[in-house]
Amino acid sequence: MDLGLKGRVAIVTGSSRGIGNAIALGLALEGAKVTICARNEARVKAAKREIELATGADILGLRIDLNRAEDIKILVDETYKTFRRIDILVNNTGGPAPAIFMATSEEDWRRAFDQLFMSVVVTCREVAPLHEEAALGPNHQYGIDGCKAASREPRAIKLAEIRHHRADEDAEQRIS
Repeated sequence: MDLGLKGRVAIVTGSSRGIGNAIALGLALEGAKVTICARNEARVKAAKREIELATGADILGLRIDLNRAEDIKILVDETYKTFRRIDILVNNTGGPAPAIFMATSEEDWRRAFDQLFMSVVVTCREVAPLHEEAALGPNHQYGIDGCKAASREPRAIKLAEIRHHRADEDAEQRIS
């Protein structure tokens, strides 16, 4: 199936293994250039090699800690520097260690919130201006993750999709 992703550029966070790795592989199989990242450099290198061998796609692998805003900036900057655009952002991160609810400290809850939510917010904030810079228009919808968030302008960033709104327009034109 051709999803129209050939030549698109994707960032998939937490992508050295598990679902993030499967998403990165799927995007690469569709012809996308993909940046993968994780905290473990050896795993990132191994995943990069595996995806490149399986697909022949251009893959950028980076050791990134999504709990560090400066690492997220590096992730976005290096992706843009390498591929000159960012079309797709898939936010994926591992969760906190399993714990008993009543035994979980407030600090542990805050760390989990930062890991699972704030890393997504920071990554979206780093990527969103690049879409605006690319002059995609005032109705551009970003495919990011799970809920709605306001951008600098009154329009909202539409989350929970990994596709560009123009794909819908293209499909409508093909049908009519």
